[in-house]
Amino acid sequence: MTPPQVLISGYPSFDRILRVDRVAGEGETAIILYPPGIPKPTPGGCAGNIAVCLARLGIHAAPSLILGDDEDGMRMSALLQAEGVSADLLTFKPGGKTAATYLFINPQGGHQTFYFPGCADDDVDILLPQDRVQAAKFAVVTVASRSHTRRFLQGLLHSPAVLVWSLRNDPHAFPPDLAQELISRCRILVMNRSEQQALMGWIGVDRLKALLDRGVEALIVTLGEEGSLIYRSGGVVKIPAVTPPQVIDPTGAGDAYVGGFLSGLCRGLPLEISAKIGAVTASFALEAWGCQTSLPNWEQMVNRYYQTFREYPEKEQ
Repeated sequence: MTPPQVLISGYPSFDRILRVDRVAGEGETAIILYPPGIPKPTPGGCAGNIAVCLARLGIHAAPSLILGDDEDGMRMSALLQAEGVSADLLTFKPGGKTAATYLFINPQGGHQTFYFPGCADDDVDILLPQDRVQAAKFAVVTVASRSHTRRFLQGLLHSPAVLVWSLRNDPHAFPPDLAQELISRCRILVMNRSEQQALMGWIGVDRLKALLDRGVEALIVTLGEEGSLIYRSGGVVKIPAVTPPQVIDPTGAGDAYVGGFLSGLCRGLPLEISAKIGAVTASFALEAWGCQTSLPNWEQMVNRYYQTFREYPEKEQ
């Protein structure tokens, strides 16, 4: 198999997704609704979600994950490899407990997330073979422990891969000094509006232009049903959202956007077309419970892309 084109660092997770009737306050009780989403844990975590999305779209990817050598860790490794995802960067900690997430979705589509990082928060060496680092086209930083992110960045110092930061609003994972380093090194930054506001507070800037001035070549701000915006030095481009036939679960749509976007870039497609691919791919993620359940293959994505934009995703002439 050819080396992975995309390397992705992040927390692993087995997700427990449940529907509830409301957001419970302190001391209150909320009711878990029937059907309760997915009663069995499903694989998730930003890095794994993006890697599986890329694999289904025909791009070989490798997530850098810290797993326990427990039953969940072995199961996650097997599930990823069954999807065609590389296991080259999976690190197993002896005696470690694999991470888990509990997500509670209310009727308005809002969610509460409770994450148990397990051994993924431990300060351990990660697998990052230099032959994989040198062969990659893109390297993606998602949310992980500080030590994991710093080791990942250190391993990429002499890599030709374009660094992409898929931001999450987690000040514990991105303290100001690490956020500053990521801003200086990433060439593409993807975030939603709340993450944008958080980042600007972390690093003490009040204008998006300040991020472009520091070397970021493309800022993508996702806006949910309002689509997304691409900011570059030459201006701003609006990418419309893509409406799926049904909306069941919003969990993982942001990761699907990033995966679709990168699948276009790996094929040499322009930034705007790649962002449209991201929007189309995200629409599939909304159609079923679970982050990875309904992710499309390339043919399915192309069909919906054409239905939406009345053109095929192709290189500009």
